Amino acid sequence: MAEINITNLVDVMLVLLIVFMISAPMMQAGVDIALPKASESPVDVSTGIVVSIDKNQKIYIDNYEVPSANFEAALKLSARLKNFARFI
Repeated sequence: MAEINITNLVDVMLVLLIVFMISAPMMQAGVDIALPKASESPVDVSTGIVVSIDKNQKIYIDNYEVPSANFEAALKLSARLKNFARFI
């Protein structure tokens, strides 16, 4: 038999068409939620001290890695240096 039987192909395409026709309106409908409005503007971090922790639990103060045992002393020193830099 050299001809392709397209009856099965048409059946599958019609089923897919029906599935998409039913699921398309469901995908567009959503739940309305009321998001809170931001009341403050973004903080300028260029004048303050930036403390960050990466995914490996390493602590950084202003892009410098600090051992966790010395974090408190390094933070105090960094604060003193920032305050001193304001007067210069």
